[in-house]
Amino acid sequence: MDEIASRRLPRLRRLLFVLALLPPLTAHAQAARTESAQEPSRSIDVGGQLDVTTRYVWRGIDYGGGGFPYATVYATAYHMTFTLGYFSSFSGSSGRGGRDGLDLTLSYKWDLGPWAIEPSLYYYHYLTAATSPPSGEVATKVSWRAGGVTLYTDQICDAYNFAGAYFGDIGATYSRSLSPRLSWKTTVWLGWANATFNEANIGVARTALNTLGLEASLTWNLTNAIYVRPHASYNYTIDPRLQEHTRTHVFNAGLAVGFAF
Repeated sequence: MDEIASRRLPRLRRLLFVLALLPPLTAHAQAARTESAQEPSRSIDVGGQLDVTTRYVWRGIDYGGGGFPYATVYATAYHMTFTLGYFSSFSGSSGRGGRDGLDLTLSYKWDLGPWAIEPSLYYYHYLTAATSPPSGEVATKVSWRAGGVTLYTDQICDAYNFAGAYFGDIGATYSRSLSPRLSWKTTVWLGWANATFNEANIGVARTALNTLGLEASLTWNLTNAIYVRPHASYNYTIDPRLQEHTRTHVFNAGLAVGFAF
């Protein structure tokens, strides 16, 4: 009996964790319904993007090169956004384990003046990697903006197959409009993770300061609805033990083409 109970306990913790997230999401949804009853109906914003990069990099972890296309479509209404993404690899394998698959995201953005709070649910389903089971995460992003500068932090916890795996980051973004159709954005961020996350994704059961990242992009709005965005990033793996199992210096570049209306 003790052995059966020990196997059921992680599942019970996982269920309680997900249930604990439902009240705030429900409250946000109720607020949106109340708001809709008081204001005129709003249109749904939709858009999509195709981003092709030289490498597959996720949370600062390099999963291989050979060209990596990532296509997304989204719909936004009443501060809630649903996103469907498909990721693949031109080479037929995206490195560690193969990561071709789908991801789903449901998020709600709550604006409070210069502050913003954004709880999210993520689900990942891998199509070609037998050793990579589906996973789901709950996350919260908190940001504060002043002029062209935004400070933010993400707190992310797996609630499905790798329950208890945690990743967090803190960063700063600077955005500037160069012309009516051209804008520049730069981000620097620092990420850390617990032993469960690093064991599942890197193969080292070690809590560590994982990654220092730098990103830059230039967005050119061809029309009011279509844009082109070249971008580049650099990630440095900080922890010496993690460096033994993943790339220390990761350079990545890409070109995104998208639409929104």
